Amino acid sequence: GWAGAASGAAYVCAAWTAAAIAAAVGLDRRVVVPLLGLVVFGTMLEIAESWLAWWGSEDPTKPMVGTFFWWDPFAGYLLAGSVIGYGVWLRGRRAPAALGLVAFALGSVGLAYSTSRAADGCFVVAVVVITIAHLIGGWSALRRCAVGIAVAGLVAWGVGGPPFFPHRAQPLTGTL
Repeated sequence: GWAGAASGAAYVCAAWTAAAIAAAVGLDRRVVVPLLGLVVFGTMLEIAESWLAWWGSEDPTKPMVGTFFWWDPFAGYLLAGSVIGYGVWLRGRRAPAALGLVAFALGSVGLAYSTSRAADGCFVVAVVVITIAHLIGGWSALRRCAVGIAVAGLVAWGVGGPPFFPHRAQPLTGTL
């Protein structure tokens, strides 16, 4: 019968969207930067949408789920924008680099407190691979890598306690 048709339709829409984006990128390379910008913006928007609900729970040990109502899709959604934000931070200049760092740091918060072990593992692997690829150009890039990772780590650690919550919860609390 038609059981599961709505779920199947979502996958069909995602596949057609991916095909349309691939076609647009293939036709005009200038499309890549705005599309990546939308992914990064989507990550920041999702964190903005999920922050008040998570903060309002008054318990930082509860998973951050955003508008997805489950932590795995939430973390999967944040993964791409966070990793792209890190890449933009490493390669960008001025305002785009700053926005990339903000997306990377905020995405790190969502990923750390989402309790999704799979997304956290993929995130760590992606950050390590991007860092190694960036360092191939020379050790002078190490400072920028260290700053980005330090900012993301400090922000993820900082939001789990005062002044936002009365007690401190460590990032990855729910995943250990």
